[in-house]
Amino acid sequence: MPRDKPGVNSTKFTDYTRWLYKPSAAALVVLHLVGVIGLNTESYQPVFARLTWLNLLLSFALVIAHHRGAYGKLWLLLGYGFATGMAAEIVGVHTGLPFGRYHYTDMLGADLWEVPWVIGMNWALLAYVSSRLAMRITRHGLPAALTGASLMTAVDFLLEPFAIRHGFWVWHEGQPPLQNYIGWWALSLLIQLPMVRLRQGHDNHMAYLYALVLCLFLLADWLCAVTA
Repeated sequence: MPRDKPGVNSTKFTDYTRWLYKPSAAALVVLHLVGVIGLNTESYQPVFARLTWLNLLLSFALVIAHHRGAYGKLWLLLGYGFATGMAAEIVGVHTGLPFGRYHYTDMLGADLWEVPWVIGMNWALLAYVSSRLAMRITRHGLPAALTGASLMTAVDFLLEPFAIRHGFWVWHEGQPPLQNYIGWWALSLLIQLPMVRLRQGHDNHMAYLYALVLCLFLLADWLCAVTA
């Protein structure tokens, strides 16, 4: 059986997303542009910070809606990424392993055992996007997983200053330790190993756009911080 066999409705879904791509791409860009402006406008910052979970939810929906192929295996892998990320974070905030000592604030909405639900969604989304990018570089399982894990960790380097600045989580030592990035990479690899076996969706251009927009968003926020 071919590994890239499409789902029953994949052709229709592909046709549907072709005309949907441009408005979805515009929505993704505007969402982050408005976000970086709002987060760096003193009078609006508290409101926009508390709406960050909504930005993540909408980004997740836009990216996953443009996946080309059957959705059964995709949802299993997203669920695995979500559950693995949430489990590691719950252990992390209570024990300091594997990331170091930190805790979340109430800025990201509802939580499970002191970890916001959207954090699990973020793990799943970053894992999917990174695996699609990695699959563009190599189709071989382990090299793709290693590449995807490295991409996820690179995003965390940009994400940490942003999250600390806007009060989404607090490191007890003030800044993330080296342990955090080692733990991030190891956990990312654990999630990437099955994720890169998803052969469909490596042509999800919305995933590529999200990776670009997210990095520009985090860099723009950092520039606002250093030039303020």
